[in-house]
Amino acid sequence: MALSLLICKFSFDILSLTFYAVFTTNELWWASLAICMGFGIFDTSGCIALVRIASWYFIKTLISWKYAEVPQVTVDELHKLMLKRKGEFILIDVRTKEEFAVSHIKEAIHQDEFFIQEKKNKIGNETEIIIYCSVGLRSSAFARELRKTGYLNVKFCIGSFFEWMNHGFSVIDNQKHLTTCVHAHNSLYSLLLRKE
Repeated sequence: MALSLLICKFSFDILSLTFYAVFTTNELWWASLAICMGFGIFDTSGCIALVRIASWYFIKTLISWKYAEVPQVTVDELHKLMLKRKGEFILIDVRTKEEFAVSHIKEAIHQDEFFIQEKKNKIGNETEIIIYCSVGLRSSAFARELRKTGYLNVKFCIGSFFEWMNHGFSVIDNQKHLTTCVHAHNSLYSLLLRKE
């Protein structure tokens, strides 16, 4: 009973800190980080699973709220699109080069490659573009900026790469070999990945 009360109070404190961070700094990053840091103190598998579920819920809700004007797709929708419409849209990974090198979705190009193609005028404003990152923070911001520059058909993948991995969909490394490795960005983000 005491542990339940402690967890409830702690959860409320983290939620309060999250909303404080969102409304005072307007930076979703700090809100997500606060959630992960606060919940990261638990080390039993049951608590970690609960933390993962709660963290995903808060992260997705806050991203959807902050980037409400940007269309989004889920990883399941992206996976179906890739099976049905391979090559009919551009999939952009906006994580760092190091993250991309460890693993990425097979059909994805890194954002640097996108800018190279863009400079060569190979990408029209009507082209369907889907963007992902680790969890959706960077991809939603990138999608918003692309839309501001005139790209009309831009979406981001909510849950992004970590959710893709949690669903068990395949990824490749820089040598184009299948892999299960993930660059977790940092130790707090790694809590969002299932360890199976």
